[in-house]
Amino acid sequence: MCYCLPLTSILCLAQTPAPVISFEKTHHDFGKMSHDQKMSYKYKVTNSGNAPLHIKEIRPSCGCTYTVMGQSILKSGEISFIEVRFDPTGMQGNVHKYLEV
Repeated sequence: MCYCLPLTSILCLAQTPAPVISFEKTHHDFGKMSHDQKMSYKYKVTNSGNAPLHIKEIRPSCGCTYTVMGQSILKSGEISFIEVRFDPTGMQGNVHKYLEV
């Protein structure tokens, strides 16, 4: 009697640890505001990856917008905030600004 036992090789790929930046919201509209009304908004940032996330730079589109960063290094699962402050002094009409992280 002959028994056949099939052999299969299983390939296990180890997942390389990597940070993943996630934002609760990526857009905020301050709405209508007067030219002398300063506004701010806090973006919630999460490291949803499995390695430390290092936020090295935040670049506003111009000098009328500046940021305040909570933690710049987030462990896996940690949450922080990026506060964006906007000063419309001297501006008129519709204004669109952006922020790059």
